[in-house]
Amino acid sequence: MHRELVFTVMIFGALCAWSQTAAPSTSESPKQTLPTTVGQLEDSKSLVAIKTQKAVYPMQAQEKQIQGRVLLQVLIDETGNVEKVEAVEGNPVLVDAAVSAMKKWKFKPYIKDGKPVKVNIKLPMDFAFSEKIKDQKEPEDTVSPEANSSQSSINSSAKTQDSSLPTASNAGLGVPTRVRISQGVTRGLLIHRVNPVYPPDARRNHVEGKVLLNAVIGTDGSIKNLQVVSGPKELIDSAVGAVQQWRYRPYLLQNRPVEVETTIEVNYLLRP
Repeated sequence: MHRELVFTVMIFGALCAWSQTAAPSTSESPKQTLPTTVGQLEDSKSLVAIKTQKAVYPMQAQEKQIQGRVLLQVLIDETGNVEKVEAVEGNPVLVDAAVSAMKKWKFKPYIKDGKPVKVNIKLPMDFAFSEKIKDQKEPEDTVSPEANSSQSSINSSAKTQDSSLPTASNAGLGVPTRVRISQGVTRGLLIHRVNPVYPPDARRNHVEGKVLLNAVIGTDGSIKNLQVVSGPKELIDSAVGAVQQWRYRPYLLQNRPVEVETTIEVNYLLRP
């Protein structure tokens, strides 16, 4: 059966949000902002892609049913061309395809203090099978080798009220910058889910179990950090490769988005 392959770079609509939460670094030292003079270029507020290139989903990744995110360190020159790309992290099987595609991207020149400058930024590229992508209301945590159908729906009634335990605080605002909330609450915030693939070897060997992950969700709703707590080794890569692509509605505390620390369980169960 033919499977449509999908990859995404978290950049199209997200670049503006990134500029607010993690502004690109430039090759020059910060300077005092001066008023824009006549004829001077206006400083950029976000990094804008004007030409993109789809990555080729590696045949080996298709055969082994590998999904996952590749984090790229990208150096963009003054004209907006990609000067250098290095993989920071990601499945080795996916790295070359991600790097090759990103080298062909083109960006609008980034303006600082009235002139174009180089930009050094980390950009993620996601690889997933289309039938595993779900934008849904009530996420499911059980993975089955037969569960290949997909549906799309948007959660429009997610709640952010919870008895949160702050782990860091912003002294100036009196608002925690990170809170810990239960998995039950984050389920209600999940708007984009990639279901894990049941690893073929694990299925053949009848390996079942639960992969427990500790996650930090950024203020933009993306997975910022993911650590494995426990789980069968045959299932860990599958769980991580899928969950690192999940996206959530930002968690609001006193009407401000804050980082969230939570636990994510992915259960693998073979059907009779």
